[in-house]
Amino acid sequence: MAISDAEKNPSKSQTIAISEKRSRLLKRLDRFGRQAIQYLGIDGVELVSGTLLDPGAFDISPGELSEEADGPGRSSRPAAAAAGPESVSLPLPSNLSVDQRTMLGLNDLSAKELEIRQGHANDALHSVRLLLGKKSFAFRERLRPAVGKVQKTRAWAAIQALNTEINNVARVYTFNREAMIRLGLSQQDLTRTYKVLDRADLVTSTAILQPNLPGQSQHKLSWIWTQDLAPDMHDNHLSECEFWPIGL
Repeated sequence: MAISDAEKNPSKSQTIAISEKRSRLLKRLDRFGRQAIQYLGIDGVELVSGTLLDPGAFDISPGELSEEADGPGRSSRPAAAAAGPESVSLPLPSNLSVDQRTMLGLNDLSAKELEIRQGHANDALHSVRLLLGKKSFAFRERLRPAVGKVQKTRAWAAIQALNTEINNVARVYTFNREAMIRLGLSQQDLTRTYKVLDRADLVTSTAILQPNLPGQSQHKLSWIWTQDLAPDMHDNHLSECEFWPIGL
């Protein structure tokens, strides 16, 4: 169950389930944050969390500091403290500005994250294609020949489940694409390989499973079906760095 599914008037069992999920997520975030310190440094982690304000974002005179303050440039309340753990920004180079990454000496790590993000985006596009193929098959082999209310209801339920999976994977792709943009992905890669994924790209067609049927040559498939997903990157990106998978 997604938290967004129970935002309005959640039942008691849903409230308990959400609370338990958030508790587990908080533990993972805490563990991830401790691991990230060895890569980003304490300043990098605190810049992302909001406990350390960007020194380039404001000017402060010595007289404005007091002994009660948390320290130069530090805030006693992180920006996301009042929000749920699902709203917390992870300590990753993509959540820092270009200037901040340069100041902290994280350019090499940023390049590594970009490489891994490309792998995740490739995985997501590959999954979208597989799921759209399954959905097309479900329409052709389960829904169309279905006889009676029970069979049709089951066929529609299977298709709706596939729709949920497709939307979730599409969000993963979009999330990684946005991170790649922040990390400096080239305009050529953006326009040729990692294009914007629209709803029109997630529509099924018989041309997916039967491209040689009469008239299908006139049907233009989405760009996702013509992409080379760089199999070498697809195979290797998950093993590059132990702490990345928790936050991607």
